[in-house]
Amino acid sequence: MRDLGYITPDAYDLAISAPLTANYNATDTEVDADYVAEMARSEIVRRFGDNAYTDGYTVTLTVDSRKQQTATDALRKGLEAYDRRHGFRGPIGQIDEDTLKESTPAELILNYPQVAELLPALVTDISDEQANVQVHVRNIGEAIMPFETMTWARRYKTEDLRGPEPEKPTDVLSVGDVVYVRANSQAGDLSDSTTQPGVALAQVPRAEGALISLDADTGAVQALAGGYSFRQSKYNRAIQAKRQPGSTFKPFLYLTALENGLTPATIYNDAPIVFDDSELETAWRPQNSSGQFYGPTRLREALYRSRNIVSIRLLRDVGIQTTLDYLKQLKIPVDNMPDNLSLSLGSGQLTPMELARGLAVIANGGYDVQPYLIEQIQDVNGETIYEAPKTVLCDRDCESQMTGNGSKNGTDEPTSLADTSEEPEVRVMPRLADERSVYILHSMMQDVIRRGTGRRAQALGRNDIAGKTGTTNEQKDTWFAGFNHDIATTTWVGFDQPAPLGRREFGASTALPIWVDYMQVALENAPSATMPRPNGIVNVRINPETGKRARPGEEGVFEVFKEEDAPAPLSPQDENERNGSADDYSRQIF
Repeated sequence: MRDLGYITPDAYDLAISAPLTANYNATDTEVDADYVAEMARSEIVRRFGDNAYTDGYTVTLTVDSRKQQTATDALRKGLEAYDRRHGFRGPIGQIDEDTLKESTPAELILNYPQVAELLPALVTDISDEQANVQVHVRNIGEAIMPFETMTWARRYKTEDLRGPEPEKPTDVLSVGDVVYVRANSQAGDLSDSTTQPGVALAQVPRAEGALISLDADTGAVQALAGGYSFRQSKYNRAIQAKRQPGSTFKPFLYLTALENGLTPATIYNDAPIVFDDSELETAWRPQNSSGQFYGPTRLREALYRSRNIVSIRLLRDVGIQTTLDYLKQLKIPVDNMPDNLSLSLGSGQLTPMELARGLAVIANGGYDVQPYLIEQIQDVNGETIYEAPKTVLCDRDCESQMTGNGSKNGTDEPTSLADTSEEPEVRVMPRLADERSVYILHSMMQDVIRRGTGRRAQALGRNDIAGKTGTTNEQKDTWFAGFNHDIATTTWVGFDQPAPLGRREFGASTALPIWVDYMQVALENAPSATMPRPNGIVNVRINPETGKRARPGEEGVFEVFKEEDAPAPLSPQDENERNGSADDYSRQIF
């Protein structure tokens, strides 16, 4: 205005010297759902173009606000817990002594942004004797950081190495450091000051994650978190990040095996195996995560203990192409799946949403699932111009029902957010998998919780949950995918640029705690939801060492089978073989 002559130089000087009184004026959000909101925004703009911003549409989403806030909180808590385990990476900035004298603390931290609930703070004084740090916190002012909130801050060196535990505040911070802190923490109780609030030392996690929770029957998105902070990164890992699923892929392989005549009692030899490949510089010698081998193993135990060697042998017997064809039948994308035996270890790539959708197919008993987010759209007059179609699970004559109501033919690959622009009143979801095979897989995956790698989920105190952990080579991707008959939830933790999370980090230590924190609320007061037992299922007592029907008086366990795949009654020849040597028996094992 001065340059254009609208105001005088004196008016200009007066204006720029006046204190700032403007404040950001916007509606406070009630739920941290920025990733969900962006998904909805992009979909509405796709439908209505730029008019979406001006025509006054009201959009109702499928998301449950309580579950959504829990998902956001659980993901942030889990990522922060991982980050703290690996040490303190130091201050995010350092202000020299002269600058500290020339400017106020509030001015010096103005350019450091708030990230989620973490606030930037300037260290203004340190007292080793009183074991606390004086800081100036953005939006709060002067505060005390007790040393008790800093004891975790061993110096980060690598993902596998930290420095010694700090013994006093100056082992961690110096005057002039800019760090992130968390307000309203236990630090308030630790502060001796009655006039200044307490804050706790924090840092923005380097690792990222995602959580997706779907209604298993309808595909409605109940909660979704695509990263630690949308303001920090708009990249939605829930629907955009193609990552290796690791062992969370194994349920799909085992379901393929169950559909092709194998059973939970089928025994494979967990023993060293070597593959020579002209395309590889060296022979491939796969191992279990423990580095050990365990000999003859039933498929049930191999799944809940996540035995890699058994999965490789299983894929070799079932067939790579057979497995890929079955994945297509389940509508799991195979474009980024290898056509070699590493497929059995989850070396392909899926987004967390794609994995969650496949998990929902298992959770609901084998029916197709199309994830969707938009429940209803109303115009400026309150008239409903779109409503999500009702989902109908279909066992037979599905093609005629699809055709009859104008639905798509059911062969379209599902997307991260189903295209609902021209959908019918009813969305027919046909059966994709034999319900008996899925029922048996439920039983096997429940053992992952009861006695396998997912035991931490027992903290929920429920008997209706099942799932699978997943950890890829060098711990670059860690997962937990779990469900009951009503809800399927998948969590992922890793770096945006794939790198090892640390040799002691697995799906059970990174992703599973996030899943448990979310499901604790998502399943609160919900009745037990297990898949009904279908016709054609039998229980047979077997010898756990051989997988064959147990003899009277012989130690055995009950196993579940499809009627046609149940072990036959023992014949005299079987009795003779049973009495043979262990070496004779071991030669019969796959």
